[in-house]
Amino acid sequence: MQYLYDDGDMYQFMDNETYDMLSLPEENIEYEIQFLLDGMVIDINFHNSKPIGLELPQTVELDIIDTPVSNKGDRQGACRKPAKLETGAVVTVPCHIVEGDKIKVDTRSGEYLEKVKGKFPPKALELQNLKEPFLLKILLRKKELLFLKLMPKIP
Repeated sequence: MQYLYDDGDMYQFMDNETYDMLSLPEENIEYEIQFLLDGMVIDINFHNSKPIGLELPQTVELDIIDTPVSNKGDRQGACRKPAKLETGAVVTVPCHIVEGDKIKVDTRSGEYLEKVKGKFPPKALELQNLKEPFLLKILLRKKELLFLKLMPKIP
């Protein structure tokens, strides 16, 4: 089954083989909602031919949309902070994780597992301790970093 959308009261799914539509009420999948992404393929649990819940993949990769900025000294050791994910879920992450990072989350426990590396360009840039004013040029296309150039600003 593939998750399609939330219509307010019910969550809509489609069988990828028969194209049959299926609805689940929010109260049956309250925990799972926090890791559910549009288009995600999942398994639906049935009892007496009625849908009663769903099973997510064991891990999902989600974007961080909001997290406090950490001081450079806080990024060492066991420093942890809350981070809001693109689905609205909040997980605790290490302090080196920044807004825009993609992380892997265990859907059974809701715990941070690791930062997803090498697949996605950074969405958040930190520019600290610059002595001169600089002009930052960035060209983005479909969430892909194409061009980044840091140049001295011409007065």
